[in-house]
Amino acid sequence: MGIAVNAFYGDKVPLMDKVVEYAKKINPGVPGEARMIRTVQSWVQVLMMAEAMKRADKAGKLNGPGLKEAFETFRDWTPGLARPPITLTATDHRPGSVIPVYRIKGGKFELVKQVDMKAKWPRQWDGEWFGY
Repeated sequence: MGIAVNAFYGDKVPLMDKVVEYAKKINPGVPGEARMIRTVQSWVQVLMMAEAMKRADKAGKLNGPGLKEAFETFRDWTPGLARPPITLTATDHRPGSVIPVYRIKGGKFELVKQVDMKAKWPRQWDGEWFGY
């Protein structure tokens, strides 16, 4: 059992076809079974940055402080790739409260359930767990 912040490489989820296509193009000598979740996490991070840059540009603030403000407008936003919704605010940079729990079954990762930490433990989420 374990947790993951997005889909594993090759999972059948929206946008994975692009991740696999570009991975094959950029590193054709690395087989799919040797690729790790880090490839997908990198895509999620780049998609987040692209979205924040679009928002900052639209606000006429495509600079460091404007980019920070743009990230802080994310409300239940997801780039796909089985990434649970992302919410960032000026006072809370935790990317979200939903945690996907996986297990290995038959040699493959299987999603067991998604736990919403904020919904399940609201007092701890807003108190002692804040800023972890």
